[in-house]
Amino acid sequence: MRSELLDKSTIKKILVIRNDNIGDLICTTPMIHALKKRFKDASVSVLVNRYNKEAVEGSELIDECFVYDKLKHGRHKSRLGAWLELYRVIAEIKKREFDLVISARSSYSPSVARMAYFSGSKWRLGYVPVKGVLPRFFYNIPIAVEGKVCHEVDKVFRLVSHIGIKKDDEGLIINIPEAERKNAEDYLRENGVKKGDYLAAMHISSRRPENRWPVDRFIKIGNFFTEKGIKVVVLWMPGDETNPLHPGDDEKAEMIAQKMKGKPILYRTESVKGLIGILSLCRLMVCLDGGAMHIATALKMPIVAVFGSTNPVVWGPYGDGHTVIKKGNDAKEIKVSEVMEAISRKLPKRFLRV
Repeated sequence: MRSELLDKSTIKKILVIRNDNIGDLICTTPMIHALKKRFKDASVSVLVNRYNKEAVEGSELIDECFVYDKLKHGRHKSRLGAWLELYRVIAEIKKREFDLVISARSSYSPSVARMAYFSGSKWRLGYVPVKGVLPRFFYNIPIAVEGKVCHEVDKVFRLVSHIGIKKDDEGLIINIPEAERKNAEDYLRENGVKKGDYLAAMHISSRRPENRWPVDRFIKIGNFFTEKGIKVVVLWMPGDETNPLHPGDDEKAEMIAQKMKGKPILYRTESVKGLIGILSLCRLMVCLDGGAMHIATALKMPIVAVFGSTNPVVWGPYGDGHTVIKKGNDAKEIKVSEVMEAISRKLPKRFLRV
């Protein structure tokens, strides 16, 4: 079957599968938004993992959210337990009788292809390798992966362009949880932040070692902000750096607090919603490549991002008004002065006189 045979008037229930990382899911929100606009009478549900669900939970874009736990995220003690949970979720999805399932991974994923197939949906759209018969078995609208390098948002949009979805000017979309925003406001007030203060966020964590920036350089950036009278909120992945499943940067955050000349505000975010809440109150962010960067992008704040091995053409902050600094394949090659210069180009003029 080909996409030309799809009768769009019959599409009343759509399921989007995006089961990888937080940033990946956020980069899928423009496509979901476009689906909602094109299929006005259809419901749009998502299948995600528990780790990334808070990136879309509560969004007006989503009518229902199906969730499962990946084995690598540590909740299940055995592969069998993880498999049984996923089986139950897929069985529930099959009962809903979706008309269209979209595997919104930007490359072929065997596990996602199987989820799409066993959903029982009449139409199944997803990427497949250029060669290979088996992957095409899972989809009746198979789209060959192309080698063109482009942003993740555009890769996902290319999928649905084959069923007539046109790309507008949709940016990344995220729901701001009011309770978490209120908690952040209260915490900031307790730490001396007044209404109208300019808040700059520094997110110091990244999963890949080559994408991490030395803590002493973040300290210098923090001093750069405070010398201008800008309050600094330090954000990080909570936990111990020796944790094999979820390494964190608690020690680095404490080191920044101890060694910065001015007193930064340490805000420990135990959830994605907590991170969204505090970032919604900030005006600019300095960060590394990661999910927090895409959250800030969706919140429409200017970003200065330090990149290591990741390709910014694919994974940089989406849209205008951001700066990515990359030199080679290791973030350590980037100098503090380069980041300061980029920050200065984004600050309001009143801070540049300091």
